[in-house]
This record gives sequence, C-alpha cells and structure tokens, in this order.
Amino acid sequence: GYGMGTVRVDENDLLAVMNAVKEARRRCLEGGRAVLMEMMTYRVGHHSTSDDSYVYRERQEIEDRKKNVNPITRFRLFRVTESWGWWNETDEEELASRLRRDVIKAFKRAESVKKPDLGDMFTDVYAE
Repeated sequence: GYGMGTVRVDENDLLAVMNAVKEARRRCLEGGRAVLMEMMTYRVGHHSTSDDSYVYRERQEIEDRKKNVNPITRFRLFRVTESWGWWNETDEEELASRLRRDVIKAFKRAESVKKPDLGDMFTDVYAE
C-alpha cells in the first residue's frame, strides 16, 4: 500500500533474515523510501494463558515445528556457529546452567516480595 516496498522473510531462518534486512536497507538507501519487512513465523505457543491451541492444532504438529522450525536448530544446520568458533556444546551447557540459576534466583526473589493489597489492582487504571 501507498507504494511502499515490502520484503517477506521466514523469521525462523537467521541467514534469510540477515539477507532480507540488507536488501530492505539497500532499497531504502537507493530509493529514499521506507520498506515494510514482513517476518513470517509459526507460533508454537498458545496465544495466552486462556488459550489452548491444542484444541485447533494437533499436538504433534506443534512438537514437530518446535524441533524443525526452531531458529537455533536451523542455524546450527549450517555449522557456522561451531566451525567459525562462535559457539560450541560447552558454551551451550554453560549458558543453560547459568540461565537456570538466574531463573531460580529470580523466582526466589519474586516469591519473597510482599503481595500488594487487593485494592491496588484498581489504582492507576481509571481516572476516577
């Protein structure tokens, strides 16, 4: 619309996203106009806590997508992360361990915070 250029890309493919951003930038600079980037992805999670996407999608479909469309898994197929020395199994294990510790620490801190009064639910929501 409005003569705006567009670029559509598979958001789960890191290299495709990098190339699409380069192309969009080139178009912006050469044409002096905006470019809309449309990032296509597959939502493996539910929309919200009240949504159960297993009602309208097969559980196996979602599990397959988690494994096969996962951006990290797909990027690893190119082997650039390991062959260029950007990442390795040890780095991954250390990161997972550190993140697990950080999450547990954050949970413990959050659990120690006093719960607000029920009436606070209505403050800063309505003008009156």
